[in-house]
Amino acid sequence: MQRVGFFRAQLADVGLHSSGGLLPNQSLPPLPADAAAALYRQLLGAGVRPALLSGEQGTGRLRFILTARHRLDAIGRAVRVLAELAQPTTIMGG
Repeated sequence: MQRVGFFRAQLADVGLHSSGGLLPNQSLPPLPADAAAALYRQLLGAGVRPALLSGEQGTGRLRFILTARHRLDAIGRAVRVLAELAQPTTIMGG
């Protein structure tokens, strides 16, 4: 639970949010499918490994699955990379 709270706080610090409450599966807001796939590939290229989920009506979502194996510094790095790569108007719901 500590890691999930840390992840959510780090997201909030960069203006992002996720759904999932305190569960270890944290999903970002839906994106157009092509934007979600592109961001997924960019994150993989940067060493961040989210899951890519297909959504309804041509959307996709990135999901981060947090476990006890994830160190807080690795979670913070993942959020920083996400913030650098994300298009503010798509991920932030703007």
